[in-house]
Amino acid sequence: MRNRYTLSAYYSHVKDMATPYYYEEDGIMFQSMLNGGTARNLSLMAQTIVNPFKWWSMNVSAGYECQNMELSDYTNESHAFALDISTMFTIRGGFNVNGSLRYRSDAINGLNIQENSPVQANVTVNKNFLKNRLRVSLGCADIFNSNKLKKRSVTLADGMVRKIRNNIGSRSLTISLNYNFNWGDNVMSRPRDFGSSDMDSRLGRN
Repeated sequence: MRNRYTLSAYYSHVKDMATPYYYEEDGIMFQSMLNGGTARNLSLMAQTIVNPFKWWSMNVSAGYECQNMELSDYTNESHAFALDISTMFTIRGGFNVNGSLRYRSDAINGLNIQENSPVQANVTVNKNFLKNRLRVSLGCADIFNSNKLKKRSVTLADGMVRKIRNNIGSRSLTISLNYNFNWGDNVMSRPRDFGSSDMDSRLGRN
């Protein structure tokens, strides 16, 4: 089977943007908004689908993003690289396994919080019953609990230094039951790609 390749580019220029700002006082983290700044985003992405076997399909994409933020008293430019591999295959007993693996370099999320999640893995197992009308799914997002926020300090115009010490884990377990009341066989749709995300959402643009 011949592979198909997709190349895409994205650029945005936003003025008078509203940007979340996080700071800590007496051990409590607060969030406020700053506006009047400028944000520029440039993204490049390549994607292809690989089918090693009839029962195994993989979607591979790689991307690069440059994010620039300019406020009256703060300027930051960050560069991020991401590699996504999504795979789906069928094992014995009619079980479908849907997994994804994502690598990304550090990127700014807000003004003074930095993501620290170089690798994130997700997996879902699906099984259909009752002539494909009932689907039972068990999924785990961020298996290694790697999507955390590390502390970052920023000195603002008022001379104060804000520091964040919080770590936020994102591992989650999901169990779902889906029943389709339509008559006939093969009424269930393709298993959901649990836990996958694109570069826009990971960089806070959604």
